[in-house]
Amino acid sequence: MSRVSKSHTPDPARLVGVVMRDAVIDMLVDNLVVNGVEVTSYIEAELDRRHPVRLLIRSSDPSELREAHRQLRADWVATVERLREMPSGSEHQRVGGEWSGPATCPSVGNVRAGP
Repeated sequence: MSRVSKSHTPDPARLVGVVMRDAVIDMLVDNLVVNGVEVTSYIEAELDRRHPVRLLIRSSDPSELREAHRQLRADWVATVERLREMPSGSEHQRVGGEWSGPATCPSVGNVRAGP
């Protein structure tokens, strides 16, 4: 299913009378209504709670944007370090449908080379 947005799609996607069990929805959605309740703000609030850097990324304050950049860079350095600690070649494997390290970011393709 494609991205649904009020500003880009005149007729929103509708799923009526659908039963979903163990559903995983991983996409960008605007104005998500479930059983008559608009839930996008609840989802955004939960994602912000889990990943506070999201709040910094949306800030207009330059110091908060610099802090967001620092946090994201530190997280990325830690990710690459974990990849280096894994058995050789494992960075190219996909797990649970997720992208491999190099597919996520081509610069990860040669994590064995060092900094």
